[in-house]
Amino acid sequence: MALTSLIPTATFIGVAAWVLTGYFTLGVIMNGISRSKPERLVMTPVSLVLAGLCLVVAIG
Repeated sequence: MALTSLIPTATFIGVAAWVLTGYFTLGVIMNGISRSKPERLVMTPVSLVLAGLCLVVAIG
């Protein structure tokens, strides 16, 4: 039996998009409160962009 018949694809992708959105949003928070200045300056905006793009995918 194929895996695609066991997991509804649209549901799985929708849930995965929301999970990734939450994960990257948590990354924004964690990078923002980091004691490492380079991490705050570089990774916070990167995580913010990734969270925003995942949000667009999850909503769309």
